[in-house]
Parts: sequence; structure tokens; C-alpha cells
Amino acid sequence: MNDFQKIFEKNYKMLNAEQKEAVDTIDGPVLVIAGPGTGKTQLLSTRIANILQKTDTAPENILAMTFTEAGASNMRERLSRFIGTDSFKVGIFTYHGFANEIIQNYREYFTDKNLNEAADELITKEIITKISNELPSSSKLKKIPISNIASTIKEMKNAYISPDDLRKVAKANISEQEIFNESIKGLRVNGRTFAQVQPFYSAIRDNLENSISKDLNDTKFKSNLYFYFEKLNEAYLEAEETGKSKPLTDWKNTFLNLKDFEDNFQISDTYANKKLLEFADFYEKFNNEMKNRGLYDFNDMILEVIETLENNDNFRFTLQEKYQYLLLDEYQDTNDSQAKIIELLTNNPVMEGKPNVLAVGDDDQAIMAFQGASKSNMIDFYNRFGENTKVINLTKNYRSHGDILTASKNVANTISGRLTKNLPIKIEKDISAEGNFIDRKIQLERTNFESQIAEFSWVAEKISNLIQNGVTPKEIAVIAPKHKILQAFVPYLKNQNIPIYYEKRENILKNEIISQLIKISKLILAIRDKDEDKMANLFPEVLSFDFWQIPAVEVWKMSWAAKDNRDFWIEAILKSEVEQIRNLGEILVTLAEFSHEKTFEELFDYILGSREIREGLKSPIRDFISQKSDEEFYDTILNLTILRDKLREFSNEENNKLDILINYVELCEEFEIQILSTNPHNTSENAVQVMTPFVAKGLEFEYTFLISLNQDSWNSARKGGGGENITMPANLKFTSIEDEGEDTRKRLMFVAMTRAKTQLYLTNHNSDLTGKTKKTLSFLDEREEDGVLKSKILPEKWQEVSKIQRESLEADEIETNWHEFYTIKNEEMRELLKPRVKNYKLSPTDLNSYTSLQYKGPQSFFENKILCFPGAYGPALTLGNIVHEGFNYIQDEINSGNTPNIDNIKKYAIERFSKYPLSEKDKEEILERFNQIFENFFENNLGEFKPGNIAEKNFSGVGVTIGNAVLTGKIDLIRIDRENKKITVVDYKTGSIPFNTKTNKFDTNSTKIHEYTQQLYFYKILIENAPEFLGYKVEKGILEFIEPDKRTEKTYNFEVLFKPEEEERLKTLIQAVWVKIKSFDFKLDEEKYSKDIKGTRAFEADLIAGFKESNN
Repeated sequence: MNDFQKIFEKNYKMLNAEQKEAVDTIDGPVLVIAGPGTGKTQLLSTRIANILQKTDTAPENILAMTFTEAGASNMRERLSRFIGTDSFKVGIFTYHGFANEIIQNYREYFTDKNLNEAADELITKEIITKISNELPSSSKLKKIPISNIASTIKEMKNAYISPDDLRKVAKANISEQEIFNESIKGLRVNGRTFAQVQPFYSAIRDNLENSISKDLNDTKFKSNLYFYFEKLNEAYLEAEETGKSKPLTDWKNTFLNLKDFEDNFQISDTYANKKLLEFADFYEKFNNEMKNRGLYDFNDMILEVIETLENNDNFRFTLQEKYQYLLLDEYQDTNDSQAKIIELLTNNPVMEGKPNVLAVGDDDQAIMAFQGASKSNMIDFYNRFGENTKVINLTKNYRSHGDILTASKNVANTISGRLTKNLPIKIEKDISAEGNFIDRKIQLERTNFESQIAEFSWVAEKISNLIQNGVTPKEIAVIAPKHKILQAFVPYLKNQNIPIYYEKRENILKNEIISQLIKISKLILAIRDKDEDKMANLFPEVLSFDFWQIPAVEVWKMSWAAKDNRDFWIEAILKSEVEQIRNLGEILVTLAEFSHEKTFEELFDYILGSREIREGLKSPIRDFISQKSDEEFYDTILNLTILRDKLREFSNEENNKLDILINYVELCEEFEIQILSTNPHNTSENAVQVMTPFVAKGLEFEYTFLISLNQDSWNSARKGGGGENITMPANLKFTSIEDEGEDTRKRLMFVAMTRAKTQLYLTNHNSDLTGKTKKTLSFLDEREEDGVLKSKILPEKWQEVSKIQRESLEADEIETNWHEFYTIKNEEMRELLKPRVKNYKLSPTDLNSYTSLQYKGPQSFFENKILCFPGAYGPALTLGNIVHEGFNYIQDEINSGNTPNIDNIKKYAIERFSKYPLSEKDKEEILERFNQIFENFFENNLGEFKPGNIAEKNFSGVGVTIGNAVLTGKIDLIRIDRENKKITVVDYKTGSIPFNTKTNKFDTNSTKIHEYTQQLYFYKILIENAPEFLGYKVEKGILEFIEPDKRTEKTYNFEVLFKPEEEERLKTLIQAVWVKIKSFDFKLDEEKYSKDIKGTRAFEADLIAGFKESNN
């Protein structure tokens, strides 16, 4: 027996019976269900060694697949202990690495694929943007962010779905839904009891069954209505068992929640399928463009291998012959395309459905759905091989104490799609604690705090106390699912001088210092190019950066003086009486000259202050950052290095000018591409581990803290950025994570909890730093018993939830945004601002700006209306302005006795758009929207404009007052009935409509409708208090949404019949806000109000109450 055999025997003897069974069962398909702490890691390497000992198989005939390069490296290292250098002959790959290996080693099979160059994220998003820009403005995909389209394409590739597949599914769905919707016309729900509603649901069920499409019978997809039918059957059975109609009502509210204008029920995802049909064409154009350019991405490599294996029998047989044994690690995290490769490597008829393949995984730890992992893959593995599959269940946990396992199992048992509930054979995942816990303290604590500050301070103090009492720091872990939570927590550990290891993931473009350096660079180029608009926008912000130590008062003096004089900045800065401003001016002007010749690296040396610009003149930035902390200076240099390397990849040049850098950064910002720094924050080899559950997976710690246990923090990752998405119909839900929210939270929690050996601390806070209430994770099952709040997932002795009331501790380093530079900090600033409110007049837009907490309320008002915070015109504002000018033209022509000409309006629009500083893409898009608005208006609504009406009426100089408040405003259209002295106010709105298509009503609980309604009341007050309209009564206000709703393709009007009590309420609110503005009161108790319509209404009510109280 050689040394390697002795090592193998030693390790083999340490295995338990189930582990040995998995190692010894080397023939046929094997599915190993390996819960946390059950010894999966050692099993795979031992099995490979056993195959090589017991068979004549060569190392190169074994294929092992894992998910990360680190995982592959670790597996090879462990294997080398058993077989030495032969471990390098075993094929150990990630799935993408395996695909690349196949393409490189078998080039003769891929000569027609045109796989010349790997496309990075920037290139793929540039292609997506190009295709998106070519879409007509009426396209259902036009408003979807590029990142969301890119994510959906990735999901389709992960799920091995082609554009043709999507078309087939979407067309079948639309066809069967039209048949079904037609079949149920006239059906009504009569009554509320089960007996009364039963005929309706019985008819719905019959019509669903009869409408199910047969078009998808020969595909891997099911009919969409099949899922509706299946869920209705479940609801029907529950209703029959309970005698209650609620399950059926719930089904209707979920699946049959749309009505047409004749009040007929309809299935609600027809629009989603039409959008999907458009997306199929988009997806195909993207694939064609990639191929035409000879480009491929990681997912394409897998798809090309699949396509080649499917279409070339000889190639498939060659690989099947080569890889005689397959081992698949973390199989719960595979997606459909990865699983397809495994299927193609194991479906040789000579294997008779018994290939030598072992898959190891745990569906309870399937937390990689955001990367396309399929929730059914382990069940699919079993079903693929059926009764030939040997299922081995590892249930002995050698890591965690039994109480911790009990709590984690209670979470796992609530996961809806759990393997134990879906496998044809019966298994129990009843993991037992097998570790030795004698003389080890066991602790489970569930604790609540009032605020995030209190929670984080307590956790940091607790960790500090543990370390002071002799606990090894690296045996302590703090786990949260998002980096933004961990980044907020790290300063609290620093405050306690605790050593930290944190592998952060930071988008360096969002790093405060890098962002500021980029803005300085943009200003340098604006000075060089004499771009007055850019200078006017950038100068106030750059002057405000802490590096220069320029007083805020001086910045705003210059900003206001420059407001009406765009070429003011350079001369004023160079002649300023403030030395810091003069020096900064000279630095910027000199570097603008340097930018013609010097590289961006050379310029950044000057910007940072690493070298003098001239004798005695040097930027203070480097010294400023160094004085703050060595760590921040190091991070800045590291981030700049990453930025430089990424820029070189982008430009294929070693030396790049500043223009190229800014172009690259702007492209990244436009396409929402992150430039990530994963630099570990490591202050010691023996440090507290701060991590997400994704990083913690496979690790274990004596002391584990799970923080911020609320719904917001532990939610599932969302596709792409914000904005509209491509929603998948029921028969494609498996491609997307959007249906996985609650189960994903549970799996994340299960993974995190099972990292703990003996002590587990579960903490949460009731509200965040903005005052938003945080709802505790529902599956912690917390409820009061005898006045005591308990978490029922915990063992009985640990169930009580403690609530700690304490003074909140501030961390030393508080990150602030640059707006806080301008808060009113002293009387000098207040005196400076007084002239800006002396002649102030309150408009309806300003009123809503002050009270709308969704948009920061008083602070936003202060920045934008009092400070006149610099900002550029956006496309939406530009479109709105020019549309209103167009309506003014129509009314003027009619009042002059002329017929309005649409061609004149279009020509006028082109001329006006050219004067706004917008991108060509934005100009093209809003011009198309403008033309569609007026073409539709001329066809359907031109009659609204009658002789004698007034368009774009400006009340600025009229002198309307309510109490002491001086009012102003501009009204789109005033329809005047001069005979009866009655007026209707019309306000035209562009953009999305706050319309609920499910109820055929406007969403009166939306912020938009609330603000728009207040605008109409404000207009009524203006008109009725203006001398010009003395004796007139404003009876009605109309909001006309002049762009069609994308779902219904119709425009809508919202009418307001004015009520005296609402008018009086608004008059009081106007006076209350006026008093606040005049007294420079822009404070807001952020903990008191939510940042939504509820919070806004509560804030307005308090303003009114406060005004009434002070005036009694």
C-alpha cells in the first residue's frame, strides 16, 4: 500500500455509512442530498480516488463540475492528497470553463460558429441599446431599461430558450387567452357563499379546460392556461373541504383580475404575452448582431456546445466515450442550459439510462436563482433517470448544535418547492446533530432594536466583549444578504477597533472620491472646450467638495451671480477674493490646457496633488484624503488602478487622454455597468468575518450574527435595475427569479443560520435611518403569548424576543452626500438667503414639492427652489414644455380666426428641441412622441379649443393672495362659458398614466393623482381670486393624459368635481407651507413619516393642524 492509498484508507474510515455508500456507488446515476455540515466537501474527492482505485479508468476520463474557479481549485487540491499529480489530469471545471475547453480542443466542430471575440458587458449593452433605439416609440419594449433587457436575454440563454421558442409560447398563450376570454363573456359572480359562487367557478373551470392550447404539446412548455386551471382546481378542492369561498376569491383576484369596458372578466397577462412576442424579435436581432460581429459571451459558449452536441452525433459520442464518470457539485445551483450539457453527455443509448453520474446538492441551499439556477433541477435529475437513480440522503451534521439545527429546519420546512415534497420517493431531511458540544456554551438570541444605529452599535459592542473575553475574532461572523447593509455596519466595528475581514463589492463609479474626481475631470474638459452650459452645472458642485475647504456661502454667492451670466465662472473664480477659490481656478484652467497633450494618468497626478502644477501651486486632494485615513487613500489608489486597467481594455491603448476616460465612464453610466472592486478589507489575519450568505456558504463559525432580519433586507435580488420589466407568463416563470421572493428569503436564512456552530444571534431594527418601518421576516413566526413576543421557529427555551431600548450611538465616520454642504448652518447663510424668498411666490408645483415626501419634501424644495440647485433639462421636462407651447399655438390661432396647421407645429417643435442640451437619441425619441401626441390630438381632440378660451395663462403678475401667501401658476387651458360665468380648468399631462387597468379606475391612492388633484384645486383658487375672472365659478377640473396607456393603448381623462371642504383644506395648507418657507423651516422629522402617499398625507395634515393651532 503506497502513501496515497494509506491517506485514502484513513479518510475513508472517517466517513459515516451514508457517505461511504456515496463513495462506493460508482456505477449508475446517484443523487446525493447533502444538507449543511454533512461532509459533502470530502465526499467528492474521496469518490474520485475510489473510482481510480477500483476501476481501470484513467484520470482524464473523469469530469467534475463546480461553480467557481475557487471551488474547482479547492477540489483539485484536496484530490491531490489522494492521487498526487494525477489530480491535474482529472477534468475539474466550471461549466463555462468546460464549454471553453471543448471549443478550444475541438475547433474542427466549431469552425462555422464565428466565435472570434468575447463580448464584455459594455459591448453587449451597446448592441442592445442600438436595437432599442431603432424601436418605434409605440413599442412595448421602449421604456424597458437596457439592463433589464440584458438580464432577460441572459435568463433565456440560461434556460436554453431560443427566440423561436418564445414566439411559439407567446402566440399559443395569446390565442388560448382570446378563446377563453370570449368564452366567459357575460359570466358574473352572484353572491358570496361557496354555494352561491360555485356555478360561476364551475363554468370558469370548464372554459379553462376547453381553451387549453394544444400548440405546445410537442415542446418542453406547458399551456399557460394549464397553470391557471391547475391552481383553480387546488382552490376548488380547498373551498369544497372548508365550505368557504375565500380560496376561489383569492384565485380570481390573482388570475382573473382584469375587466373590459363591458365589465367582463378577463385574464390579465395578454399584454405580457404581446410584449414577449416583441421581445422574441429583439432577442433574435441581438443574437444576429452578435454573430455578425463575431462576438460571443459566456452563455453563448454553453449554447454553442449544446447546439453542436445535439447536431453532431460523432462529436457527442466522442465526449460521451471520453467522460465515463461525471461528478456534479452544488447541483441545486445549475441552470437549464448547464443541465442540458449534462443530459447530452449522459444520454448515450449504450448506457441504458444508467450513466455513471453523481450529483450532490441541497435544494434548501439553492440561493443562486439570481444567476439563473432552476428550482426544479434536482427533481429533474431524478426524473431523467427514474428508478435507476440511487438517492442517498446525508443527514448527520457535524457542525451545529441541535437547537440551531431545529431552528434552521423550522425555516426550511416552510419552503414551498422543497425536494421532499416533490420527489416520487419518500425521504426525510431530518438532519441530526452529531458534533461534540460538551463544555461548549450554547446560545440562541433573538433581539429587536428601535433603530439601525442601536442594532449595529449593540452587535459591535457584543463582538468587542466576546473578543475581550478570549474569543478568537475569526470564529465570529456577521452575515447580511446585501453589501449595502454590511458597508453600513463596518464603521461600527471600526469604532470598537475590531479587526475586520470583509470582501466588499463596490462599484467604484459610485465611490464618493472617484465620483468627485470624475466630475472634476468633466469640468476640466468643459473649460477646455468652452462649454458654458456644462461649466454652469459643474462649477457649483465641484466648488463644494471638501478638498478645497471653500465656505458654502462663497459658493452660493458665485452660483447666484452666474445664474443669468453663463460665461461668468472663469473670470469670477480667477479674480475671487477667496484664496482657495483663486487657487482652484488656476488649477482647473492650467489642467484644461494640459489636457490637450497629457494622458489621463498624468493629469490625475496633478488633480490629486501627487505633483506640483507650478512652483507653489498643488492640488490639496491627496493630502486631504491621507489625513482622513490611510485606508481611504489606499482604496482611492486601488480604485484608480482598476479604472485605468478597465479603460485600457476598453480602448486597447496603454496611454489614454482624459476624453477617452470620460467617454468610457459615461458609457458605463448610460448602460448601468458597474466597475467592481472586490478588494478585501482585511485589517488582520485573525479578523471578524463580515459577509453575505453567498460568500458564507460552505464556511462555519462558532459565533454567528445575522443582522437586519427584515423583509426589505432579505428580499431576493431583482432583475437589472429599476423600471419596467419583461414579465414572464405562468408557463415561463421557471426562467425568472421573480416568482421566488419568499422562498429565496427562506433559503438565504437557512444557509446563514447553518453557518453557526454553537452561538447564533438574530437581530433586527424597527425602522431605518430615514424612519421607514422595517417588517420582520414573516417566517420567523413571531407572535405574542401572554404579553411576551416569541419567535416560534426557535426551540422553546430560546423563543422570547428581547427588546433593547438604548441611546443610539453614532459611528465615527458618517457618509454624507454633497447636498448636505448646503443646509442652513448659521445666521450668515440665513441672511444670504433672505433676498431669495423676499419676492417669492408659491406655485402649485412648489406646494407639492414641499409636501411630497416621496421626493424628499422640504429638503428637495429647499435645494431646488431656494438654493436653485443646478440641474439640466431632462427629456420629460423638455417634452412637457414644448407640448404646452404647441397647445398655446393652437389656441392663439383659433382666437385669431385661423385654422391651426399641424405641419407648422411640427416644424416649430424641431426648432425648439434643437435649443435644449439633449442627446441626439433623446431629441429623436421625444420628437417622435411630440408628433404622435399632436397627430392624435388633431384627429380626436382639436374641438376642445374654442374661440375665447385661454391657453397657457400665467398668473405671475396677477397678485392673487390667500392670507399672506402670494400665489402664482400657469394653467394649460381655461375653457370659459362667458354666458353662465362658468369655467373648466384643463391640465395636460404627458408620460405614464396612474391608471389601474384591473379596476378601470385611476389610482387615487397614488402620489401622482394626489398631486395633480391639488394642482387643479390650486388653479381654481387662482382663477376665482383673480380680478380678470371676477364673478366666475370654476366648477370642474380635468386632467387629460395625452399619451396612450401602453397596456390599453387608450388615453384617459380624470375629472375632479370640486368640493368646498377640499378647497378650504388646500387654502389652509397653502398658508401653512407659506409660513414655513418664509421662516426658513425646511426640517422634517424623517422617523415620523413614511416616504409614500401615506406619509405625504400625514405630513400635510400635521402642517394644517400646526397652522390652525398657531393662528387660534
